[in-house]
Amino acid sequence: VDAAVVDPAAPAVPDPAFDRDWADVLLARAGDRLAAEHATPGERARYERLAHFVTTNGTSASYAAAGALLGLTEGAVKVAVHRLRQRLRDLARSEIAETLADPTPEAVEDELRTLIEALAGRTR
Repeated sequence: VDAAVVDPAAPAVPDPAFDRDWADVLLARAGDRLAAEHATPGERARYERLAHFVTTNGTSASYAAAGALLGLTEGAVKVAVHRLRQRLRDLARSEIAETLADPTPEAVEDELRTLIEALAGRTR
C-alpha cells in the first residue's frame, strides 16, 4: 500500500496551523470592519485608544489611564470596551456566515467555537 494514498473513508484531521491562519484572517477582517465603523475623527481617536483592550484584558489602572485621556471614568471605559468586544463578536459571526454554504445559527456557532479553539491552541 502506497503511504501517499489517503484512505477516503478515514476521518479528516483538521490542520491546527490552517485553523489558526483562518482564525487570524477572519479576526483581522472583523477587526478591520470594526475600525471602519469608527472612522470619523472623534470616534477614531477614542477607538484607537480602546482597541487594544478588545483583545487583551486591561487593569484597573490601565482603564483609568485611558479614561483620563478620553475624559471618561474607568467604568465608562470598561463599558465601551465591553461594547467593542460584543461588536467584534457580531462581526466575526458575520464573517463566518459569509464563508458557509448554509449559514444557520448552529453552523455559525460551530465555526465560532472552532475559531476560539484555534486561537486557544496558539498558547499550547
